Amino acid sequence: MSSFKSSATKALDRAQSRMSADRCTALENLPNEIKDIILKPCDLKTFINLALTGPVFYEYVKEDENRIATKFVNKSIITKLRPLAIVRCLAQRMCQGRILHRSEAKEAMDTAKVNSFVDGVLVPQLEKFDPTRVALSITMAVQIISLRNDIDYYALELSKPTRRRGPRPVLRYHEPPSYHVFRTYRETVRFSRALYILQLSCDLFPRDVSRPQLYEEPSRLGGACAKFWGVFAPWEQLQVKCVQEMMHAHMQEMMHAHIANKFHPDYEPKKQENPFDPNTSVLGRFLVDQGLQAIRHYERRGTISEALAKFNDDQSHMDNLRCESWFSADDKPWLKTSSDGAQVSLNVDHIFAKFQEEDSGPRDAWLYTLLSAYVNDAHLHDVFDHVLRRDTIWSHWGYVFWDRHRLDWNSNYTMATGEAMRAMSSDVWMSKDRFKQSTKGKLECVATIILL
Repeated sequence: MSSFKSSATKALDRAQSRMSADRCTALENLPNEIKDIILKPCDLKTFINLALTGPVFYEYVKEDENRIATKFVNKSIITKLRPLAIVRCLAQRMCQGRILHRSEAKEAMDTAKVNSFVDGVLVPQLEKFDPTRVALSITMAVQIISLRNDIDYYALELSKPTRRRGPRPVLRYHEPPSYHVFRTYRETVRFSRALYILQLSCDLFPRDVSRPQLYEEPSRLGGACAKFWGVFAPWEQLQVKCVQEMMHAHMQEMMHAHIANKFHPDYEPKKQENPFDPNTSVLGRFLVDQGLQAIRHYERRGTISEALAKFNDDQSHMDNLRCESWFSADDKPWLKTSSDGAQVSLNVDHIFAKFQEEDSGPRDAWLYTLLSAYVNDAHLHDVFDHVLRRDTIWSHWGYVFWDRHRLDWNSNYTMATGEAMRAMSSDVWMSKDRFKQSTKGKLECVATIILL
């Protein structure tokens, strides 16, 4: 690679030495300050094409590449999502080679690199975003913006049907409030953020961390996964669970309906007499292995069925891949335990203090699902059972993404406040076995999401 770069540099130097000012175009001869003004309205693709026109503009773009790339990333991605978008790009570059060939069991994840990435990149950027820490290239900007486009698409597609599925029926003669019909800005950001976290988790932890035969030190890899998820709130893990299940249903819908972009030049409608019908395990492994952008690519071409069937036929790697992008089947990693590990506390004061939210909706929805399995209180059961019909409807509705006023309206304004539920849980301890037993049934409901 170094010899290639040196050859390219020598060729560029020779080309520049042969050029004189009178052989350059008028635009090339302008000072860089004037070029900046002229090229200000141009998009990123134009800058890339401009750099390919000759040595003058190649040097102009190369010398200012970081500023140009940063400008387009800042313009394309909102401030709340920018740290995750850049961190995901850095993770993809760190995992380069594993992303395309990670189905081979011999390629073990480098635990030290993951820990270093979490401590040195993820945590600092999420706690206090500083774009100067990252030298963005135009190639990185293209990757970041490309993923942004696909995430925007799936955030819209996944959130659209859930708005019609609130547990409180909407009567024809009763107009619901506008916030029940339209997504708020905060709710849209939550869907996009959950998709970024899902993709980041798939990049860093594609293999099943619970299978010790795949790793020299499986406990360390599991510890790296725990450290990664400890950066995010427990309700964000629940959001990632929801969007993965929604993605499963979306892929099945695309398969059965044969929906694709009919204007794509490679699109060919195909009818299958016996279409492949993957189960949840296959869909999960396919999502973890391929990622959101590859799935969007298959969707545009109308080839999701073929890609899934081909993936399922290669059984050599199926058992090694994770089928869930999230970390834990319960909330125990975020809760406090007794010194001997035999009891789990439901006190959430430390969680609320660490993870701040602009709106209490997601936090309160998560706390409700946590307490409803353990705490026998009229505010959690007598009022809610006939309105919300337990967690199946909540998940079906995408409950953990919505603002508090949407939760209030759907519960007919009977939902206990976050502070009230927090007080219910403050002194509750339970045995580890009972915690696991109660959690199992709750999470089976939480994972039930069916797109109509």
